Amino acid sequence: MPINTTGALATVNYGLALIGIGPITTFDGEDPRAVQIRSVYEVLRRSVLGEYHWNFAFRAKLLVALEAGQLNLSDEFNYVYKVPQKALSIRGLQSCADYQVYAGELYTNDNAPNVLYVEDVDDTGWPPWFVRAFGMQIASDLALPLTQSDTRAAKASRDASHQWAVARHNDALESTPLRVLFNRLLNDPVKPRFGRSGSARMSVVP
Repeated sequence: MPINTTGALATVNYGLALIGIGPITTFDGEDPRAVQIRSVYEVLRRSVLGEYHWNFAFRAKLLVALEAGQLNLSDEFNYVYKVPQKALSIRGLQSCADYQVYAGELYTNDNAPNVLYVEDVDDTGWPPWFVRAFGMQIASDLALPLTQSDTRAAKASRDASHQWAVARHNDALESTPLRVLFNRLLNDPVKPRFGRSGSARMSVVP
């Protein structure tokens, strides 16, 4: 995914400013700052998106079966499906059926699986609190190579860790708080329901 967008440039320059480095005007060229940014940006972007079930990037999709897969798992699974092209990480099946992912294929016994996954969302779809956290992570990753200062690098790392905690908190506010679910469970019938973390959870029966 190309990184020459206005949003990406603004986010990167925010990160650079945090470590006392001047802004860049393009990701191209041989400017040492641009070279360093190109070396980490895409890996970092995909990593921070795919390692957590962000609500803004969370998707559900009904998969279409393939005629054959790369693995012979017929003793365990009856069906094989193509993983969504923009999926960064698979979080499970809505049916809670067992599955295995291998080389972009999903094997399961569910004949109509609705897969839950984190999608590769570009920066135009990021909420402000995620943009800030990502900018601070850029600062953390580039502080040492660009400033040669252990002190700045350590501070940038602490600041980024704190801001990711803030981001996860803000993201969690977009789902029903657990305390509300637990209060409902005191009086309502319950059944296991698939959670976004990849495991079964207790939820209110509709």
